[in-house]
Amino acid sequence: AGAGRGDATGNAEMVKTEGVDVEDVEDIDMFGKRGKDSSRGNDSRPAKKTKVADDEVYEEYLEADLLSIFGESDGTVSAPSEIEIQVMDSLISLGAMRKLIAAPTGANQDQCGARTFVGCCGTGSNGALAILQRGIAPDIITTIPLRDLSGMWVVSDSYLLLGFCDSEKGSHHTKVLSAAADLRELTDDVEFLRDSETVSAGTLVNDSGTLEYQVHREGICVLSSGKRVQDLIIEGGVAKAASCSTHVAIMTVDGVGDLYGMVD
Repeated sequence: AGAGRGDATGNAEMVKTEGVDVEDVEDIDMFGKRGKDSSRGNDSRPAKKTKVADDEVYEEYLEADLLSIFGESDGTVSAPSEIEIQVMDSLISLGAMRKLIAAPTGANQDQCGARTFVGCCGTGSNGALAILQRGIAPDIITTIPLRDLSGMWVVSDSYLLLGFCDSEKGSHHTKVLSAAADLRELTDDVEFLRDSETVSAGTLVNDSGTLEYQVHREGICVLSSGKRVQDLIIEGGVAKAASCSTHVAIMTVDGVGDLYGMVD
């Protein structure tokens, strides 16, 4: 079994407990008091119950409470195993927080969102500096501002689609980038629709293989390895779209819902 323990300085230890059989122990009374060891040649009768309080009413209440938990007993039970404790790991200054401040994360706190807290813990030589954060904070290598960005989608772990909206002209367009480390823009290599607003994009998967899709305001483009294989025109235009690994759900401007999926 596993357990934990701590001390006043806030340190913590992870301990492992194991049962060890005890020999030559004859009895234990109902209050957990062990009788004398017979190997010492002394009387092995159960130890006399120690009075826990001068008030006899309280003592009777305690006996009744123990009986309700353990039941009636003749005063002798089999001896339990001794507990052997082994320290498995130590965490220095897990508690006893003395001071806690919030620190920014990454190059830009506003873009990262998550905060990191730095705390002074423990006492004296057992003190430590603790860093706490919610979730996993990415290591930001560089920051590139993308003006008028309206959406971003990763497709087949190979393509990164960026949707843009020109607020001044009221026009939309889509850029397709390679999802490799260099994030270079792809021009003639793939056939995603670029001169329309992208509503959603992703990958459809079934037993026969995978297909990429791009939902735009007029319909759906279906691609295989970046090459367009089908164009679906949605009457009335697309208002919203949602997808899972096997289907794409479309809601038209008129409020009509359609569900699309791969057919073997």
